Amino acid sequence: MPRRASPRAPHSRAPRTSRSDFNTYWVRVALDERPDGRTALRLVSHGKSLIIGAFLTDEERREFAGVLAGELVAARSKTGF
Repeated sequence: MPRRASPRAPHSRAPRTSRSDFNTYWVRVALDERPDGRTALRLVSHGKSLIIGAFLTDEERREFAGVLAGELVAARSKTGF
């Protein structure tokens, strides 16, 4: 019996995931706003940054930036930072 081939699309539409770890004491939330109202949300630590929330709308990024910054403050207070 012949083996079956599993065709693969040359470019997958599956989202790529990655993992990054940040120290809650050093990481900060940066919301970059352009004059046209577009935004970019980043986590910044030790001269490096990671763009997050690219799938969110600009308004959702603004809201999430505030929530995330608040959660970082709460996490720092729990750990004694």
